Amino acid sequence: MTAAAETRLRRLRSTSLGELAWLLAIGGCFALHLSALFVTFAWPSLSDLAAFLSNAEAWLQGTPYPPTGRDPNAPHTILLFVPLTRLTLPVAVTVWMLISYACLVWTVRLIVRELQLRASGAMWCTVAAALAAAPPMLDVVVNANMLWPLGLVSTAVWLAARRRHDGVAAGLVGVLSTAKPLLGTFLIFHVARRNWRAATTFAIAALAVVALGVLLAGVDAWAAWFGAVRRVNFYDVASNASFMGLIARAWQPSFLLWLSVSAVLGLVMILTVRRWAPDVDRDWMFVILSSLLMAPLGWRYYLCLGLGPLVALLMRSSLTPRARIALLLAAWSPSVQAKSWGPIAQATVGSIPFWFVLIGWIQLRREPDRTSAAGVP
Repeated sequence: MTAAAETRLRRLRSTSLGELAWLLAIGGCFALHLSALFVTFAWPSLSDLAAFLSNAEAWLQGTPYPPTGRDPNAPHTILLFVPLTRLTLPVAVTVWMLISYACLVWTVRLIVRELQLRASGAMWCTVAAALAAAPPMLDVVVNANMLWPLGLVSTAVWLAARRRHDGVAAGLVGVLSTAKPLLGTFLIFHVARRNWRAATTFAIAALAVVALGVLLAGVDAWAAWFGAVRRVNFYDVASNASFMGLIARAWQPSFLLWLSVSAVLGLVMILTVRRWAPDVDRDWMFVILSSLLMAPLGWRYYLCLGLGPLVALLMRSSLTPRARIALLLAAWSPSVQAKSWGPIAQATVGSIPFWFVLIGWIQLRREPDRTSAAGVP
C-alpha cells in the first residue's frame, strides 16, 4: 500500500504542473486547519471547552448542569477541567489546545511505531495535510473538545488488544465508556464473542469509575447530569452520524424508532462478530462504526477514537478497493446544514456523515474474512 502510494505521488510530482497542484493541495489543507483554529480562538465562548469550564465552575458553586448549560458529559469528566477554571477563557483554550495537539502527536507516533510505517518526506507531508483537513479533525479543533486526549487513551487500548493484553484493553475501554457511553458497544462485542473475562473486566472497571465519580462529584451532580441528558435536543445537527440524527433531521426525534433500529443494528453486529475470526483492527473499526450509528449522538469526530485501526486497515494490501474507499469516505465525511431545504434534503445532503459511516459499516461487514497475523488478539 505504501509503495503504491509513493509511486503515484512521485508520478504526480514529476511535472511542474503536478508539483504545483500538490503544493497547492498541501497548502490548502493546512490553511483549512488554521482557519478552524482561528474560529476557536476568535469565538472561544462557543467552544465545547467553554461549556466544560462553565459546568466545572457551576459544580464548584454547588449548582452543576444549570438549565442554560449545553454540556451533557458525565460529572467525573467535568472535574478534570476544574484546574482550568482558574484561567481566563483565552488562556484556558490555549493550554487545552496545546495539550490536545500533544496528545494527537503522541497518538500518531504510537500508530507509526506499532505499524512500522516508513515513507518519504513528501508522503509524510501529504498524510499530515490530509489528517489536518479531515472533517472529524476540524470538528475537534473548532469545538476544542476532549477527543484527542481520549483518542490517545483509545489508541493505547487498541495497542493493548493487539498485543493480546485482553484484560488491560477491556478495563481501559470500560473506563473510557464512562466518559463516552457510546463505547459501551464494546461490552456487547465481548459478550458476542463469549469473552466473559473481558466483559466482566469491562463492567467492573466502568462501575468502579462511576462509583468513584459519585464519591468525588456527589449524588446531586449525577442527578443533575441525568436532567441535562434529558434536555438534549440537538440530535439534528448535520455532523451527528447516528440513525437518531437521520431521524431527527428528516422528521423529528423518535426514541421508539431509534431504539428499534439500534436493536436491529446491535443484532447484526453480534451475528457478524460471532462469525468472524478474531482480528483486532477490523473488530475495533467495525465496533466503532456500529457505535456511531447506534448512539443517539454519534458525532463524526468520534472517528478519532479509531484512528489506529483505521490506518491499520487502510495499510492492508488485502483490503478490497471498495472497503478502502468506503472507510476513507467515512473519515472524510463533510457535513452540510440543510435545515431550510426540506425533509428530503435533510435526509440526503444534510445527512452525508450518516450515509458515509453506514456505507463504511456495510462494506467492512462484507469484507472477506482474511485475518492478518498482526490483527489476531
